[in-house]
Amino acid sequence: KKCFVPKPGHVLISADYSQLELRLATAYSQEPALLEVFNEGRDIFTEMTVTIREQLASTSPKLAEGWTRQKTKTLVYSLQYGAGDGRLMSAFGISKREAQLLKNSFYRAYPRFRLLEENITQKVEKTLSARLWTGRYRHFKYKSEAYKAMNSVMQGGAADIVDRVMVYVMENLDNEDCRLLLQVHDALVFEVREEFAEEYAVKIKETMSDVNGICGDGEDLFPVRFAVEVESW
Repeated sequence: KKCFVPKPGHVLISADYSQLELRLATAYSQEPALLEVFNEGRDIFTEMTVTIREQLASTSPKLAEGWTRQKTKTLVYSLQYGAGDGRLMSAFGISKREAQLLKNSFYRAYPRFRLLEENITQKVEKTLSARLWTGRYRHFKYKSEAYKAMNSVMQGGAADIVDRVMVYVMENLDNEDCRLLLQVHDALVFEVREEFAEEYAVKIKETMSDVNGICGDGEDLFPVRFAVEVESW
């Protein structure tokens, strides 16, 4: 961040999508408990931590006792990225049996995630390709790579959201007072004239949050609320 210095009289503003890939996975899976948390604006990982801990309590009290919000984040993204037992063993310092119990506890809590993953994986095993919401395809050379399919659909889909939002922002917000500088993963960074910083922070947040309006021409492509966190660099 220190490499970027705003022009005199300007400030840098970062607008970052909050849990973009998890929200996309929730929209795909239609997992009701997570949809409710997101759409009501509650803290997703805090609530998932409580649920997973409750699931673990009956099968692995040791894991349940030390279960934290950070561990929940690690578990969610590990599974979404196709992690197997070995990856979970390494990430949490647990045995293979505990890794299996942990994974099963997660899928008991959120069964539609398992169905979504199985559905995407099976399609890739048959066709060697995974379709993103935009119609783009990720192609696979080998059937054995199908475990990466869930990650491809979510990361690729999230990238396509940010891509379309960038174009929309350039066409509707970019001007001499507010310049879009760059994209950093799920965040867009702007150089804004200092006296207009608060005004544009609100505009940027409202604009970027309207993912369905930008990507779906008003249709609810994704039945989940998208959130954007705006801060000064």
